[in-house]
Amino acid sequence: MDRAWKDMGASVVQSRVVTRKNMRVLAFLPERETITGVTFVRVTGPYARLRELGYAADWMPYSYARASAQLGRKEITSYDVYVFQRAGDIDGKLIELILRLQAAGKKVVWETDDDYTNEFRHVLDADAVSVAAAADALTVSTPSLRKQMIKHMGEGHPPVYLLQNCINLDFWDSVVWRRVIPSPSIGLVGTPTHHEDWKLAYPALDRILNERPDVTLVVGGSCPKYLQELPNMKFLAPVDYQWYPAMVNQIDIGLAPLVDSDKFNWSKSGIKAMEYWSSRAAVVTSDAEPYRRIANEDAMFLARDEQDWYKCITILLDCPNLRKAMGEAGREWVRTHRNMAHNAEFWWDAYFELFKGGL
Repeated sequence: MDRAWKDMGASVVQSRVVTRKNMRVLAFLPERETITGVTFVRVTGPYARLRELGYAADWMPYSYARASAQLGRKEITSYDVYVFQRAGDIDGKLIELILRLQAAGKKVVWETDDDYTNEFRHVLDADAVSVAAAADALTVSTPSLRKQMIKHMGEGHPPVYLLQNCINLDFWDSVVWRRVIPSPSIGLVGTPTHHEDWKLAYPALDRILNERPDVTLVVGGSCPKYLQELPNMKFLAPVDYQWYPAMVNQIDIGLAPLVDSDKFNWSKSGIKAMEYWSSRAAVVTSDAEPYRRIANEDAMFLARDEQDWYKCITILLDCPNLRKAMGEAGREWVRTHRNMAHNAEFWWDAYFELFKGGL
C-alpha cells in the first residue's frame, strides 16, 4: 500500500464525542468526475446545501487526498465519516485503507448511482463489490440498485441506504442563459452510453422532422452518427455541469428513451426526466423501470413502441398549451418531491445513523 495512505490510516484517532451537529464528513471523488453531473447530484450538490445548513461536509479528489496524507496534514484525518464515490480496488490497497480507518473508529461509506458490479455491463476495471462489502454502509440512488448491490455482496452485507437523486433548483435557476434554439424544439441530452437507447426514438424523429420543417431537434453532449443526418438537427457540444442547465433550457419537449430489456438500465434513476422538468419542458420517456418509478401523468408520456413515440411527440407539438402545462407540472413535482434544498439532510441523517449504530 502507498506509504502516504498507510500513514493516514495509522494516524487517525477517534478521541471526541460526535454529535449530529459536529460530525465531520469527507468524500473522496474520482479525479475525472469532480465537475460532472453525477458527482454534483450525489456529492457536491447535497454537500454544498449541507454546508449552508452549518454541517461539516467536505470533498476532494483522490489525488488531493493522497497528497494531503503524504504531507501529513492532520485535517484529512480529523473526519468521522469517509465516503468513497464509485471506488474500485485493484490490488487490495484501498480495502487496506478502509480497514485502517475502521480500526481508528471511523465509518466508511461506499457511494454509487450506477451498477458497478460489472454483471450486465463492464463499467469499471476494478473490483467495486469488494470495496462496497468492506465499507460500513452504502448509499445508492434507486431501490433496484440497492437490490443489485445486496445480491452481489451476499450474506452479512453492510446496510444500504437509499438516497434518491434530487435537483438543486436554486443552482438550476441561477445559471445565466439565453435561448438560441427556436421553438418548438425536441431534445435528447446525454453521453455516448445512450447510443442504443436513443435508437428507440429515431424512427419517430425521422418522420416528424421530415414532416415538420419548423421543428428543431436539439442533441446535446453526444450525437450518434444515425442522428447526424436528420433535418434541422442542432448539436450542442458537451459543457461542464455548471453550464448544463443552459443546454437543457433550449428544449421544449425532452425525450428520454431507455432500453428496458437491458438490465443495466434497471438500476438507473429517472433523473433525465427531472432535469427536463426543472427547465419546464414536457417529457416523453420510454416505458422503462426508472421512469415508471416517477411516472406523473400530468407531466410526462410513457412510450412503449415506435408509434407511441410519434404520437406523443406530435400531440405535444400540436398542443403548445398542453406542452406548457406539462412542463409546469413537472417543475412542481421536482420542487415538491426532489428539491435538494429540502432533501439534502437525508444524506446527513444516513451518515449519523450509521455513525451512532442505528442499523
